Amino acid sequence: MAPITIASIIESYNWLQNSDEYTQARERLNRNISLVRLSIKNKGIDNAFIESNSPIQSYFITGNSHVKAAAIKLQDARMDVRPIMAPTVAKGEERLRICLHSFNTEQQILKLLDIVSQLE
Repeated sequence: MAPITIASIIESYNWLQNSDEYTQARERLNRNISLVRLSIKNKGIDNAFIESNSPIQSYFITGNSHVKAAAIKLQDARMDVRPIMAPTVAKGEERLRICLHSFNTEQQILKLLDIVSQLE
């Protein structure tokens, strides 16, 4: 790489590490992840989720037609949730992909999980 590219990467990394805005966003995202993990456990639906402490959460719904219908239901509720269907994943491993963000509110997260907990 060119020295200017390396310098830009280092400076960007330093800025991210020392930026209050970035730190606050990261903290909000971590709180949202914790809220999701605690809420799915409290709702008794944690066995349908892949264990993950990342912003990407996956909820298993077997069958392309079922996962697509679940995604549409959530999208109708104004939630940007995507179905992951076979053959992208193995048949029987279909799932909803839920991406959490620092800007998601607690109300949005709880509404999403209320809808997910009623899916069948």
